[in-house]
Amino acid sequence: AGLIPLDILDAYKFYQPDELRVHDGGQYDPWHPNAKGHLIAAKTVYDKLKKDNIAGVFDNHDRLKDQPALKRD
Repeated sequence: AGLIPLDILDAYKFYQPDELRVHDGGQYDPWHPNAKGHLIAAKTVYDKLKKDNIAGVFDNHDRLKDQPALKRD
């Protein structure tokens, strides 16, 4: 077994870059995602693990399923 590559860049294509960047305390970080960006990345990884049943433990654990931060208008 080895690492399974996963490109999460496509998960961000529905968002404006400023929606996902850190804007905290007057500091601006164009490279690191904010909480919403991390949630999108986590959901993408979770969905891949669940879809491929990689870990085999996701049958009763849908914690990221209906996160309000991921809803788009």
